[in-house]
Amino acid sequence: MDAAVAHLTQYWIFYAAGLAVLVPLVYFTRTYSAPIIQAVIEIMIYFTIFHTVLWCIVFLTAKFKDSTQLSWNKTAPTPWKTPLLQFWDRALYEPAWLFYLEAVFAAGLIIAMIRMRPMRTQRRRRYESKPLRKGEVPEHLRHGLPPKGSAAKRK
Repeated sequence: MDAAVAHLTQYWIFYAAGLAVLVPLVYFTRTYSAPIIQAVIEIMIYFTIFHTVLWCIVFLTAKFKDSTQLSWNKTAPTPWKTPLLQFWDRALYEPAWLFYLEAVFAAGLIIAMIRMRPMRTQRRRRYESKPLRKGEVPEHLRHGLPPKGSAAKRK
C-alpha cells in the first residue's frame, strides 16, 4: 500500500492531466464510450467472481487433500495455492497450470460476453398505441366494442 501511495504522490500531475483530457472526451462521446465502460466494468466483476471461486476451490481441495488418510505419512502440506490479491504474479500459483486455467476461463468469459451481450444500448419497442397505465381501460372494452381487426360484429 505504501508503494501505491508513493507512486500516486510522485506522479499525481500526470494523473490529473490525463483526467482533464479524458473526462471531456468521455462526456462528448458518451453514446459510444458509456457502453464500452459499462462492458469493461461488467467483465471485471465477472473476473473477480471467477477468481474468488477458483481460489475457494483450490483452498478447499488443498485442505481436503491434507485431511485424507492417504496423506497421513506426509509431513509437508499440499502446496496447492492461488494468490487472492496478487493474481498477476505467476510465481504464486502452485501448480503452475492454475494460472493458465484461469487465463483460459477469462478468455472464455470475454468470448461469452461478446457473443451473449450486445454492445449497443437497447431501446424500447415503439407501440402502435401508447401503453395502458394502471386503471385505464382499453377503448374497445370501454364501449363493448370488439377489438380492431376481429371478425366479431357488434350486435
